[in-house]
Amino acid sequence: MKVVIFATVPSCGDDSLLVLAPDPLVHLVDRPFLQHVVEFLVDRGMTELDLVLSNMAERFEQTLGQGRRWGSRFRFHLAKDALRPYAVLKHMIHDQDEPVLLVHADRLAQIDLGGVPKGSVLFVCPEPGGRATRWTGWAILTPAIVRDIPPDADESRLHEYLLASGVATVEASDCLSVRSYKELLDSQHKVIAGEFELMIKGSRAKDGNWLCRNVIMHPTVSVTPPVYIGQNCRIGKGVQIGPNVCVGRGCLIDQHTTISNALIMPGSYVGQALTLEDAVVDRNRMVSVKIGQSVSVADNFILGMVRERRLWPRVGQAFCRVSALILLLLCLPLMLVTMLVLKLARGRVFYRRQVIQLPAPQDETRWTTFALWSFCDETAPKFGRPGLGHLLLRVIPGLFSIVAGRVALTGVTPRSRQQLHDLRPDWRSLCLRTKAGLITEAMAVYGSESNRDELYSAEAFYSVKASPLHDLAVLLKYARRLFKREGALGAMGDNT
Repeated sequence: MKVVIFATVPSCGDDSLLVLAPDPLVHLVDRPFLQHVVEFLVDRGMTELDLVLSNMAERFEQTLGQGRRWGSRFRFHLAKDALRPYAVLKHMIHDQDEPVLLVHADRLAQIDLGGVPKGSVLFVCPEPGGRATRWTGWAILTPAIVRDIPPDADESRLHEYLLASGVATVEASDCLSVRSYKELLDSQHKVIAGEFELMIKGSRAKDGNWLCRNVIMHPTVSVTPPVYIGQNCRIGKGVQIGPNVCVGRGCLIDQHTTISNALIMPGSYVGQALTLEDAVVDRNRMVSVKIGQSVSVADNFILGMVRERRLWPRVGQAFCRVSALILLLLCLPLMLVTMLVLKLARGRVFYRRQVIQLPAPQDETRWTTFALWSFCDETAPKFGRPGLGHLLLRVIPGLFSIVAGRVALTGVTPRSRQQLHDLRPDWRSLCLRTKAGLITEAMAVYGSESNRDELYSAEAFYSVKASPLHDLAVLLKYARRLFKREGALGAMGDNT
């Protein structure tokens, strides 16, 4: 059976989880929801999975990898339209005769695949209250049915087409969903209460609570089951927690706070004497489930982020800053000569623009800017030609910003606030999660001829592959291109 998982990200509605993450990647208990879906399928012997993605594709690939951790193989496909992604099915099945298990990644149906009758079937489950049934987003379809799916169909039209085609319905035992905040908390309750079995970390006590390793709780903490507390959490004096609360790994709940029917995302800090009910908290952002709206809290003593102390990133950053300082001292004579030539040729030497320091939070109110210096006008989004002129006019003066710890040597393009606003939401999101650099993947691969699509693909690729070894590969590509273009005089002429 061929398995096709649709993890396309729709446009953000009032009740969408996109404010936190793409719906399939939002955490349910201890891991992203899509990981639960994958593990459910792999546990039933399905190791060849095709995933259809659209916006934020790099985040899905970064989360899942190629499937090796599950002994599986994942193939990724891109759909142009996130709301109408089913046209890719025809190209995927070709002349195959095996049935297709169609899965929507924001829902997980509790079904027995071994007991399903032959032919095409839709899996449905009762609505809350049991008065009607709803489609779970899961179906087993014959190749003939798949080939006739309207190419411009959205999910609603797909459902109508399948019913009109005479596809039988089979009732699933239950279904988890993360399509809204309310459904997220309802699904959370089913899992930690033991109503829907999933593979989750931690041990369940007799009182119905889940506890992971390295959790420190004050003796005065009151816990009302079901509650899940992830690893490395700290729960302060007088905290009342539960029922239906999940606290992600690495969280800190300060003293005398009351939490019920809530999800605390990993790495979040919850301040003193707060009352959280029917809420989802992701560091400094809180969502009210009742009204489906989110707010950002600027005061880190109310809601904030717990910073992990990681040695190696700090060592790597210090190494880069020291290396940049040494390189700056070595290039000082060359820089002085360049400054003299520019002063004589055009009068003006230094240019400065304000760019956003990356990585940065998604919340715009928390962005910080710094002055990026160069010897040429850099108001355009592109850094320019990767020739000797680029090295002299942009990279060498930019070493001051590397020494100050504001930017890296390699990364995505440094952008101003307005330039970030001009990007698509998914593009802006990946840039905010990635470091900025004087030398970019697009520059090393495409040079000055890169168009907007190539620039996006290069930055999406870099955001997934970023590592010291990949940075070295980017620098080597840049070095090969360095003298292939025009030299310093030509580049200087472009900027006078």
